[in-house]
Amino acid sequence: MRLNSMALTVTIARVNETLYDDEAVSVTLPGVGGEMTILDTHEPLISTLQSGTIIVRPHDGEPQRHIIERGLVEMTNSHCTVLV
Repeated sequence: MRLNSMALTVTIARVNETLYDDEAVSVTLPGVGGEMTILDTHEPLISTLQSGTIIVRPHDGEPQRHIIERGLVEMTNSHCTVLV
């Protein structure tokens, strides 16, 4: 659900399961080169992820945490897709 054309949309999914699919203020990820935080204006990127915790900060409510073993992130056009 896209409320604002400049908002960050975050999708976190694994085979046969969507863990998160909504707008957010930011998402923090355990990149192999170190922790990274993505905002809606982030440059396009593709990166691998190591084991750790993904933290999604929605516009309202508490941050959501997802523990992962590894994964891949792609950021394009204010849409962050994480496959774990």
